[in-house]
Amino acid sequence: KLGPLSKTIPEWSWSIQKTFNSSLLHKRAPNWPTVTLNPIEFGAIKLAPQCIVGRKLWIFGGLVVSAADESRLVNSNLLYRLNLDTFEWVVIHAPKNAPCPRYCHSMASIGRFLVVAGGIGFCSDDEQPANGDPQQHDQEIEDQVTERTLFDLYIFDTKAMKWTHELPDNVKGTWPAARNAFAMAPICGNKIALFGGGVYPSLYFNDLFAIEFDLPKKIPEPSTNLSSDVCNDLAELYQSGLLSDVDLIVGGGSHGGYTRRFSVHRAILAARCDFFKTMFDGPYAESTANEVALPDVDSIEAVDVVLKFIYTGRVDSQSLVQADECDSPGIISAVLGLSDLWNIVKLSEALEDALASSLRNGRMNPIELISFAKAHNCRRLVRVGLESAKREWDTLRGSPSAQSADGEIIGEI
Repeated sequence: KLGPLSKTIPEWSWSIQKTFNSSLLHKRAPNWPTVTLNPIEFGAIKLAPQCIVGRKLWIFGGLVVSAADESRLVNSNLLYRLNLDTFEWVVIHAPKNAPCPRYCHSMASIGRFLVVAGGIGFCSDDEQPANGDPQQHDQEIEDQVTERTLFDLYIFDTKAMKWTHELPDNVKGTWPAARNAFAMAPICGNKIALFGGGVYPSLYFNDLFAIEFDLPKKIPEPSTNLSSDVCNDLAELYQSGLLSDVDLIVGGGSHGGYTRRFSVHRAILAARCDFFKTMFDGPYAESTANEVALPDVDSIEAVDVVLKFIYTGRVDSQSLVQADECDSPGIISAVLGLSDLWNIVKLSEALEDALASSLRNGRMNPIELISFAKAHNCRRLVRVGLESAKREWDTLRGSPSAQSADGEIIGEI
């Protein structure tokens, strides 16, 4: 799904991060190491992006020195892989379904996958997305093939070593205009943020897109298979805050000024949740701070539930559903929102299962469940609700929930 973030998240704003921790430069060695690399097929590579997946550095495309004429640079669509343990290069030649040779493109990684987009290249009309609005570039080569500014999407599976071409017809939302020299980076889970770029020197962009990919074997989630003793010990460690090294501060405005400190352990959160791994092991102020405020998180109760799950892999989802119906309305919504923000899919699935069970036991209205599931992007729960609503439609047809339901939901039923 693609679309300008400003349409769905109007409260986003830009800020300048002024904190820089120089010790990160020397995290694993007192000085920058000097290494000898084995030679690769080409010499210098220009205007090519790079990504790290595991212990491998990947570079795709760019301008390289022509094998026939060393004074000439040519577009490339080769993949270069550097082993960061052995410092050995491997050149991966492009199959037929690889992106066309290009430069000034962008690349980002999600798990084991590389996502390549845009840039400047020599693609034929049938290779360029019809609604990608390709822009002509001034330069032409000798055979009169026009160099284009592109916006296309390719995914490379670093395990299967295969390319996949994502076509506009398979994507929901607004397809970005053709562009080069733009920023692209993973933000959370299977999402990538894309900003700016242009068609130089005539056109510049400052738009911001979010791209969500449906990829197999997503970012690893916290396991629920820990032994009982370990779970109990970790639960006690969380409750006591013993030897904690950072405080998460939650609350404020909506709580009448009340805030709560959660004394937690960086290592546990980073090991169990990629959101915190990025926060605590990246070049950010939070990586060394004693306190970290979570301004985007509103529910103290939800944070407690999610942190307990991170530590133990456990959640009493049925009790949460009952609490949502009685003394803590909105707790399920808050926990689902937080688990989505922190990309903890197993927790979301456990809550969805509990809600589906409540539906089967007659404690929930199918139409209300569908509306709730759609609001939280719980596709599996939407399907469960639709199946139930179809079976009970004769009874539901005249109910208040059906009368007030969104027309799209009624149409789907």
